[in-house]
Amino acid sequence: MQDDAYTIITAEEASSMDVPDVEWIVEGFLPLGFKAILSGTTGSNKSYASMELGMRVADANEDGFSEFLHYKIPRSIKVLYVNIEVKLDEMLRRYQRLEKSIGFKEKQNFIMISLKESFVDAWPVIKDATIRLNPELLIIDNLYSSSDKNMSKQQELKPVLKNIDGLMEVTGVTPLLIHHFNKATGEMGMEIDRMQGASTLQNWAEYIILLSFT
Repeated sequence: MQDDAYTIITAEEASSMDVPDVEWIVEGFLPLGFKAILSGTTGSNKSYASMELGMRVADANEDGFSEFLHYKIPRSIKVLYVNIEVKLDEMLRRYQRLEKSIGFKEKQNFIMISLKESFVDAWPVIKDATIRLNPELLIIDNLYSSSDKNMSKQQELKPVLKNIDGLMEVTGVTPLLIHHFNKATGEMGMEIDRMQGASTLQNWAEYIILLSFT
């Protein structure tokens, strides 16, 4: 039974429903169609890791040997990498270093855009680029720089997250948001509570990856 507000499913009905398995962009590491966050400590190379992930996913083949951090990549998909963290030249330097080190070949599947520092709200540009380029994976580096809103305040963060929800609904893209830890929280270890705006993000996100520099 279903109405506009909710769906009622009995246990008997649930037992016979055909529910698809989770499809993975990177098996056991990044699922397709989930709201995902990659967060970590300063110096954990989040930007390099996320760019390499995107490049390896774009460059994947079907021979069973494509992987990221020893996690298998089942197939190649189109990736849009949005840089809001560093200047264009630095983004290109990072790309060229990775291109050489991983032997990147399938370049038509990996697209980058670099936003200028004058943007205080990147989401209209991100939405326009995502609709126009139609990627399956959207990597945004980083969430903090995507808006002038205070990511530590629940009421300011919520509209930013609604932008992502709306973008997923319109395009079907999988978002991977690169995000920071709060400063001076090292004593907490690798806990998701260290993320800026942690409680709101934890309730919103469906998949969280944490990185640490050791």
